Amino acid sequence: MKSYQKSFLIFLICCLTIGLFSHLALAENNYVLDYKEKEDEIIATTKHAELHIEKNYIKKEKIYNIAEKIEKGIINLNSYLEEYNKYSFKKFGKIKYYIQSGNKISNAKRGSNSVELYHVHLKQSPYIHETAHVLLDNNEFETPDTWLTEGLPIYLNSKLAEYPPELIDDKNNPDELSKKYVKKDKYKVVLEYFPKKFHRDRDERWAFYSFAGSFVKYIEETYGKEKLLKIYNANRKKPIILSALEDETNENTRQTSKSIEDILGNNIEELKEEWFESLNI
Repeated sequence: MKSYQKSFLIFLICCLTIGLFSHLALAENNYVLDYKEKEDEIIATTKHAELHIEKNYIKKEKIYNIAEKIEKGIINLNSYLEEYNKYSFKKFGKIKYYIQSGNKISNAKRGSNSVELYHVHLKQSPYIHETAHVLLDNNEFETPDTWLTEGLPIYLNSKLAEYPPELIDDKNNPDELSKKYVKKDKYKVVLEYFPKKFHRDRDERWAFYSFAGSFVKYIEETYGKEKLLKIYNANRKKPIILSALEDETNENTRQTSKSIEDILGNNIEELKEEWFESLNI
């Protein structure tokens, strides 16, 4: 056999082998239950999720990969939250994920039990963060203070998300991000107000979110997961109910659940001092 024929044969065998292993990898993925290609989108379903992916955005192998990550993420979040998981799959069905191209910010829509995910092609979409919003809260209104509402999903994303280390570095580490922000004068006012919500632009917003994630991480590691989740649920805002017999001073219009001090023994300012010292800046 001539040398060029041997080379071609070897090349052909390599291509067939790669293709075979690729198909086997997809076949062995036990997370994707159904896969359909439609005119403008691809729909992949798992036990707990329904992914709607923009057509021609990412390849089939990556679709299977993100579907597996999302399904694992839901399982891990449910295991972490236990009885504090507010989402009923029996009642509301699968969580819908709309995966699209573009440079928008990923977000969760609690009311419609859906998530919009961007930057999936970069393998760093905040799928755990947005899923946590859906599982933690029934709606947009009965949520705790922003440092908890955003801080806990940020912490859980850093704890549970599967990202390639070489792509993420410190981008998913709230402690390291907080240290960087603290060292810059621009963010001193954000830290001064924290844990009260304060940010005037996008950069200050990310600083606040990093502080929140790091603060929540400190509480969990110091006082335990159970107390952290109790704080999250104890500090939910209650709907304002007004009638002819009620006014704005009524107990129904105010938060009446246990305070942070009741649960942890320290007030919020003492916790802030403890957390800041723990950063060792």
